[in-house]
Amino acid sequence: MATIGFNEGIFIGIMMACFFFILLYSRRTALRKAYTGSAVRSTVRRLYSQRRFLDDVCRQIQVMRLQGFMFFGTINGIEAYIRNLLEQCQWQENPIRFLVLDFALVNGMDFSAAEAFIRVRRLLEAREIYMVICGAEKSTEVGRALRSAAGVWSDDESEYVQTAQSLNEALEWCENVLLQFYYLHQAAEHGTEMPHSYSFVSTPQFKDVDMYGSSPRHAMVTEATHSAMPSSHNSTPSLQAHQAPAFPLLHQAFMDLDSDVTADETLAWIAPHFERKQHPPAQHVWLAGSSADAMYIVESGTLRVYVENGSESEAVESILPGTLLGELALITGQPHGTTVVSDGSVVMWELSKSVFDELSTAEPAKMLAFVRLALMYPAQ
Repeated sequence: MATIGFNEGIFIGIMMACFFFILLYSRRTALRKAYTGSAVRSTVRRLYSQRRFLDDVCRQIQVMRLQGFMFFGTINGIEAYIRNLLEQCQWQENPIRFLVLDFALVNGMDFSAAEAFIRVRRLLEAREIYMVICGAEKSTEVGRALRSAAGVWSDDESEYVQTAQSLNEALEWCENVLLQFYYLHQAAEHGTEMPHSYSFVSTPQFKDVDMYGSSPRHAMVTEATHSAMPSSHNSTPSLQAHQAPAFPLLHQAFMDLDSDVTADETLAWIAPHFERKQHPPAQHVWLAGSSADAMYIVESGTLRVYVENGSESEAVESILPGTLLGELALITGQPHGTTVVSDGSVVMWELSKSVFDELSTAEPAKMLAFVRLALMYPAQ
């Protein structure tokens, strides 16, 4: 200290602290883990044909879980990794449509890191890749940096930037967009109608879709659509006359299980006994530990499944239209292990326990055939 002076010593100490800070953090990678959508999926309960399609195309979802403090010493590695994903040879092998960036484990970000995400956003948008941000709240340091400095948030004019509260919600959105393309290809090839519930991003009209496009992403979706699409025998109900209103939904739910005409006969027999019920938002369908009083099939809306986690309830699954629920508890007589709540207005068809018991006594053979179908449903 006597050699260089007190002020000079403080200055050198600060410089050394900055040097060791950069050295320490630059050796730690900001990328905790990277994988495709084939390795991790959302907890949404979907139709069998939808799951078959997603099994083939979920590689188009790339997930990057980030960690630590992000600054100019660590962001370069992230940017280089993303650029490598878009290299021609890598793109031909695994073309991506979504890049999910999970910031749940990121505790800070400086201006240089925020600027890098502006470059990443432009790079992805040029390739028509959706950038999905999750795990970052608006009010946190990371959220403010992404919104104000980088302009990377879903409340701007670009649909190629989306935000989600959690990784599960981000994956659910990506899968829903892929299913939108699935139904778009179905409409283009067979003239079927697009479901109104699958409209998340702007897409061409089905009459303008090129079914034989040479894009790697397009080819993957087309091939997966043909693979997952139900056969013509299964997709058309064999019993057209005097159908009960619940029959088309039941046929859609069970059409991948049994190609035999007797399956449609069994469903046509049970369908008139389903009663249409409407549930307002935030209404409990059943509570954990309660006895089963009905089974249901969802016509419209979304249900959330919760499990008890200490003193709090944690959402573990979403249930979409066309899905059967409550069948195992009704058949086995066991209490429900979860709580199911309507997320918005929900319309369902209900087969009550009293009707189930009456039919079991009056028509045991037919009820046994239906029970066999119902038990095959969760096994798929």
